[in-house]
Amino acid sequence: MEVTLELLFKTEDQKTFRFTLDEPKQPLDETVIKSVMEEMIAQDSLLSSGGMKLVEAIGARLVRRDVEEFDWE
Repeated sequence: MEVTLELLFKTEDQKTFRFTLDEPKQPLDETVIKSVMEEMIAQDSLLSSGGMKLVEAIGARLVRRDVEEFDWE
């Protein structure tokens, strides 16, 4: 099962930007996640794909994806 952590930010043009981390180390702590997101904003360490600054942390979510492939042969 694939697990990703999605960090959701609001950009300066009021669009939502999603930053995805593959296979995050668990257990996850909401307080730490929010603190890291706020630090990312404060340091201007990341821009959206459109070059916009991140201005607000709006959420985070853990996504679990289970993929089952079928053998066609």
